[in-house]
Amino acid sequence: MSQGLTETQFHRLASFNAAVARATDPSVMMTLGETAFQREFGHKLFTLLKIDRNAGLMRRLYSTNTKINPVGGTKPIEAGNWTQRVLVEGLHYVGRNRSDLKSVFAEHGALFDLGCESVLNTPILSRGQVIGSINILDIENHYTEDMCPLASLYGQCLTQVFR
Repeated sequence: MSQGLTETQFHRLASFNAAVARATDPSVMMTLGETAFQREFGHKLFTLLKIDRNAGLMRRLYSTNTKINPVGGTKPIEAGNWTQRVLVEGLHYVGRNRSDLKSVFAEHGALFDLGCESVLNTPILSRGQVIGSINILDIENHYTEDMCPLASLYGQCLTQVFR
């Protein structure tokens, strides 16, 4: 993916963008996002988290597994390398293995039980501020930095869901 989009990827992205732009229901937009991220990157778990800076929390807007990640649930925003990278600097985080996930997720045990051992966190920005993140998890070493640019393009199509 680092060599640019293939023609097929471009057409899929353009079709996704058009579908999200025409959707009037945020739940439809989120489902379209989950489907697109599954097709492009694969995942065992997909979540959307919106930042509530005033409350110091991230609120879950969407999850493919509501048993461990209920919609409406919250996570505290805690100071650390992940928060600085993703929520402050607006950079992706790629965690490749259990050790990486243990260092950033308090609920890592539940994630491991699902077979989730790697993560790609995609920050969503609006007007220069991170307003949320898209989080996909899968087997060990599933995600790479080469996936980040395309994940950003798909993610930014969903910006309106996080407002």
